Amino acid sequence: MMGTPILAFTTDWIPAPEPEAACRGRWRFTLNSSYMSLASGAGCLPLSLLPCRPSDLRRFLESVDLVVLTGGGDLDPPFSWRDAGHRPDSMDYETRAHWEASVYRTARDAGVPVLGICLGFQVIAILEGARLIPDIPSEVEGCLDHHGQPGSPRHHPLSVDGSTFLGGLLPDGAVVCSYHHQGISRAPDGFITCAVTSDGVVEAFESPDMKVFAVQWHPEREPGGAALVRAILDETPGARG
Repeated sequence: MMGTPILAFTTDWIPAPEPEAACRGRWRFTLNSSYMSLASGAGCLPLSLLPCRPSDLRRFLESVDLVVLTGGGDLDPPFSWRDAGHRPDSMDYETRAHWEASVYRTARDAGVPVLGICLGFQVIAILEGARLIPDIPSEVEGCLDHHGQPGSPRHHPLSVDGSTFLGGLLPDGAVVCSYHHQGISRAPDGFITCAVTSDGVVEAFESPDMKVFAVQWHPEREPGGAALVRAILDETPGARG
């Protein structure tokens, strides 16, 4: 890898209130500063990835070393956006899910490594064919509290598979920062489960080609998050490698 690695972060989409939306546009694009700290701690240059034409998106992604699909709100249960990304050369993305699907598929086509965090973890899982658990407390009997409150997310231990790449970065029983109520019960077909919680909810998976990494927890809120990002960058050179 030459020069400072570049991390491209997707942003959260916040609806603009009326009448502000009429003159400023439908969405506000935001990014928590904890992601900037994550990039800085890993020795990387952070960039925000905003909606653009598909042809420009590929050009942009080919200049970065790692795409990070960040955390956010719930996914739409019908998944009407699952085949998004194969659209005309247009900037008219209706929702964040449409956009993130396009980002993920474009990165995969271009061979650019991807890290999914929380919502990003779920987006990758669903696009690759896994089933979403719409609400863990309603579906998983005896589940842990994975959610908490905005100012006080939960922390829980993981059971890790040390033979996997992501699992090998963590000690068995590692405690991680958790803030979600949706999840998956198994990794997508063709992917490798790296960590689970005691209630069976999958917390990490990776692709055999070492180009896709996904964690349900929030490494940007943890002291060891930067080391995880650095290890991913060292394991798989990006498009500029």
